[in-house]
Parts: sequence; C-alpha cells; structure tokens
Amino acid sequence: MTRLSTDELARRTLVRQFPAVRGTDGDAVTALLTHLGPVQSQVPRSPFLTASSRLPGVDRATVRRLFEEHRLVKTSSLRGTVHTGVAAHHPLLDAASRPARRQALTARLRLGRVSVDQLWAELEAFAADAWQARPALVEHARQWLAVHESAAAAAALDDTSTAALVGSHSGLLRRPPDQRWETRTDVLHRTARAVLPGPAASSADAAPSADEALAALVPLHLGALGPATRAELAHVLGATLGAVDRAVAAAGDTLVRLDGPDDEVLVELAEPGADGPGPDPVVLLPEFDALLVGLHPAHRTRFLGAEQLAAVWSKVNGVCAPTVLHDGRVVGTWRTVVSGTTARVEVRALPGARLPDEAALAAPATAAATALGLDLREVRLL
Repeated sequence: MTRLSTDELARRTLVRQFPAVRGTDGDAVTALLTHLGPVQSQVPRSPFLTASSRLPGVDRATVRRLFEEHRLVKTSSLRGTVHTGVAAHHPLLDAASRPARRQALTARLRLGRVSVDQLWAELEAFAADAWQARPALVEHARQWLAVHESAAAAAALDDTSTAALVGSHSGLLRRPPDQRWETRTDVLHRTARAVLPGPAASSADAAPSADEALAALVPLHLGALGPATRAELAHVLGATLGAVDRAVAAAGDTLVRLDGPDDEVLVELAEPGADGPGPDPVVLLPEFDALLVGLHPAHRTRFLGAEQLAAVWSKVNGVCAPTVLHDGRVVGTWRTVVSGTTARVEVRALPGARLPDEAALAAPATAAATALGLDLREVRLL
C-alpha cells in the first residue's frame, strides 16, 4: 500500500477544505456546503464564517436567505451535535444519527411498552404544521409518555439532559425566533419532512437506513477532509466501528486503503477528483472548524502543536475557539469586539507561533465582518 506522510495528509485536507468553488452568491455557498458536508454549528455564526473563510466576500444576507429558503438547514445530528448542511444531506444525517440516539433514549426513559421510534413519530406529527418551541416539544413528549408508557418515563424528562435529547430529535429542523441566524439561539423546531422540498422530504418509508446513510456519508467525509482511519470515521460520524466497516465494504472499489503515519491504515477515495486551490495565505476560521473537529481527537494536531491545541480547545467545557490559519498552520485565535454595527478584530498568537501582520489580516478580517453584517473598524494584534 502507498504510505502517506503527515505533510501529505495535511496537504490533502487543505486542498479539499478549500475547493475550487467560485463566487459569493447563494449558489456558490450551497456548492461549498455540498462539498464540505455538515458544518458543526452550536455557535450560530459558524456557518457564516465557514462560508467567508472559503469564499471571501459572502455577505450575511446571502447566508440568512439560504436558511430562510431551507437550502441550508440546521439540525442536531451527528454525535448529537448541532450541524448545518444542505437540504439534500439532511435525510442522510438524520438516518445516521438515529441508532446512537435511539439507544440512549431507550436507556434513559426505560421504555418497555412503546419504542423510541414511536415517540419520534409523535414529535414529528406535533411539529409538522408549525414551528414549536423546545419546552412545548418536551411537554408534549411528557404527556404522551405518561399515557402510553409510564409516569416514570414522563418524570425522566425532569432531567435536563434527557429533555434536551428528546427535544433535539434529528428529524426536526432548528431555527431562531427571527432572521438573526448568526447570533440567536435555535429555540424553534419543525418536522423536516414537512418543510424540505423534493428528495430531502422523503417519507418515513422512503428514508435511507442507517447503513445506507453511512455508505453515502463516508465518501462525503473523505472528499471533504481526505484520508481517514476507521476510528476517525466512526468518531466524526457518530457510528460504531462495525457500521463504518459495513459502509466501507459497501463502497467497494470506489475506496482504497493506504498506509499512514504511525502505521495507521487509512481509507481514501480511489478517485478523489481535482484538488482545490487550497487556502489563502491568511484565513480566519470559525469556532469548531472542520480542520479541528473534522478529525479524530488524536489527529487534531495536524495543523498545530499539542501545546497550541490546548490554547484553542477547552477540555473543561468543550469550547473550540475561532482560529487563524497562516500558510497552512493554525497560529492564533481571534475574536470580534462589536460596538453597534462596527467591529474590532483582535488576534492573539498561539504559544510558539508567529502571527501575520495587521496588513495581511485586513482582508480575511473584512471577509469575516462582511459575513456577520459588520463594518470592520480595525485589526489589533494582542
């Protein structure tokens, strides 16, 4: 088998994360997210900054409109985490997410008379005709469980994490109460099949199985991030190793195996297609960017050192800071200090790293501000 070096793995990731997509309109953003796959989005502005970091010049109104038109959709899916993706990918994310969530809910609610799938069907019926607030969803589930399962199952929703697991069903879309998608919490939920057009609105009977969904998501992930181990695929997709093995087997000769660093066996696309141009010399990445969260925890030092990763990723609360990518390496973190409609971008170097100067940061900072609907006032190095 071909052996890949650490540098070659990093190169393959960068040219796929920064593909040859041109333009800054809605079609360009949709094409970008179709290629990149789901973007981790528990920080509301992350999808906006994912777009601006790959397509500088994308403005806030364009991304907001894609959400309002349901061309981009936000759900709780892989690993139970909030993700944004194109509408066509939603049935895959939903199907792939259900096994782990089904197992967790069955244990937490101690179901015996009804199944988790019946509970989900009830929630989807409840949220089919109108957007429902999370407390209303949880209360509806509580009342239904009290009648159809037991008082104990209904009382289990007093636990905040169990209620969140019920209310964040992957078959429901999420949205804020207004159009401020880049700043507001997603408090409303609606049944995806009642909203999404065309193939993304497939009926429950036509929905893909979990194995079928993973068979599609594995090559999608490889096309967006490059070669991966089976453990990495299982982690990122929230699946078991057995499920990943079935997906790889189903792909047949469209995938190949390669040797990676430390004698790891990697899965790769047999025909990955043309490389993208890669990133600009300086890029401002969002919180939870795929260059970090799209990799297995053991591989998150692909673009920075272990000490630097500790300054980006907080193990206490799981927060991943927005970062500065310079010449293919993560060298700093950044934040916006907003006053009205203007913003100052502050950049701080990671331990042992050297930041580009203010002049080099001006264009990517302007791109980020444009995506957030702000006027850039200054860039400040801390």
